[in-house]
Amino acid sequence: MSKITLINPPHFQLKLSYSSIFHPPIGLCYIASYMREKGHDVQVIDAVSRAIDKKSSHPSNRNATIVGLCIDEVVGKIPESSDIIGVTCMFTPVWPYVRELVQAIKRRFPATPLVMGGEHVTGMWEEVLSSAPVDFCVLGEGENTFEELVNALKTKGDLKKVKGIAYRTGNKAVKNEVRPRMRDLDSIPPPAWDLVDIERYIEKKLFMGASRGRTMPLIATRGCPYHCRFCTAKNMWKCIWVPRSAERVVDEIELYVNKYKANDFHLMDLTTIIRKDWTVRFANEILRRKLKISWQLPVGTSTIAIDKELTGLLVKSGCRNITFAPESGSKETLSQMGKSVNLRQLEESVRYALSSKMTVCLFFLIGLPDENIVNIKETFKLIKRMAFIGVHEIALSTFIPIPGSDIFEELRASARGGFQLTDEFCQALFSSLSLGRTTSWNRNLTSKKLLNLKMRGLAMFYSISYITRPWRLVKLIINLFSGRQETKVDRVLQEMLYKRK
Repeated sequence: MSKITLINPPHFQLKLSYSSIFHPPIGLCYIASYMREKGHDVQVIDAVSRAIDKKSSHPSNRNATIVGLCIDEVVGKIPESSDIIGVTCMFTPVWPYVRELVQAIKRRFPATPLVMGGEHVTGMWEEVLSSAPVDFCVLGEGENTFEELVNALKTKGDLKKVKGIAYRTGNKAVKNEVRPRMRDLDSIPPPAWDLVDIERYIEKKLFMGASRGRTMPLIATRGCPYHCRFCTAKNMWKCIWVPRSAERVVDEIELYVNKYKANDFHLMDLTTIIRKDWTVRFANEILRRKLKISWQLPVGTSTIAIDKELTGLLVKSGCRNITFAPESGSKETLSQMGKSVNLRQLEESVRYALSSKMTVCLFFLIGLPDENIVNIKETFKLIKRMAFIGVHEIALSTFIPIPGSDIFEELRASARGGFQLTDEFCQALFSSLSLGRTTSWNRNLTSKKLLNLKMRGLAMFYSISYITRPWRLVKLIINLFSGRQETKVDRVLQEMLYKRK
């Protein structure tokens, strides 16, 4: 048995943002539950839930606020008896601060193996190992890899045999053979929410989607079968979509209903609805057990299986919010993205969802490296059409080259886009969700022009939406002051008020 301490770093908020990446550390809690089941002594230091009301200025980014424990407080809570310390870093914009945390941990625990995992670490393992005192990087799906690594360190086994890790040997960073994806997801126990203060997230309604009650996050499926060139899923999950059994997912829902009095569930999958038969089984299982809940898809899902029959069943089982991710209305841009979306099918799926009384959100992305103003106008045309037919909300982001994505690697290697993973680059990635500034990696558009286009697109959609359906604006105002959330816009506005408290 090893004594393992896992750390979720503090959260970052942009002062002028229209969205958030705030949510409980579900990946870390999966690792914790898996290792605990294997007989290890596991502790989680969640810097957010342990000081969720504490906000401080970011040391090098005046546009960002840190939520949670500061570095010294995190380090001070690590038990001296820890055999292994693990830290997660999901998002590149926070890497400079997480690197400082890692350096502080290593200063206090120089002889304790320090392991990192997460999407940023998987995409940038060479830079992580070269710029921070990290001993091992866990790449991709973490449970089996971390367990084997812990056992190898405990028994002084051959590290070369541990698939899915990267580490230093001498002055060189090396990566072992890639680990195959897990197929039996039902063998993984539910996240160890008892090791974090999940109640604080529930009380503050700090989730990616609208919190319609006592909300809990869920993972029903892992991975994504698509090959979008702007996304890191291919690098992280190898374009493989693996579902849990529908019955086990509903078992977990029922567990949270009884244990946490939860009545609202966010499926945090990359894309939940791939197979109609699985989705039907899941919805019917909720109905069979007569669970009085709401559930939603805040991250985005494919339209491939969405039809009138399915949307009706989903709503009957409690699905209230659904998010689709067309990204663009330009066929040329979609081709550049490697995005598999049929725009005609998208509109049909949106109409089915709206007719079933779902709250519908769409994700759009502008400013890809080779996109031009004509392409963006085609996207705006689609946004305008979606506003008129009744879509409730959109998220309109500007492109950022995310480490681990195909486009990032192409830009880094190209003469015109070559750049280093500097702190300035990491902080520039914050701009995707900012209302006050953006950074353009587009050869046709300046940063100022791209920001203006984003603001125009948002203004166009919401002006059409509220003019054609004025009751939505009235409901938005009522929800703002009552604390009720039905849309992501409700959540964002309430979160902005929370920032200022």
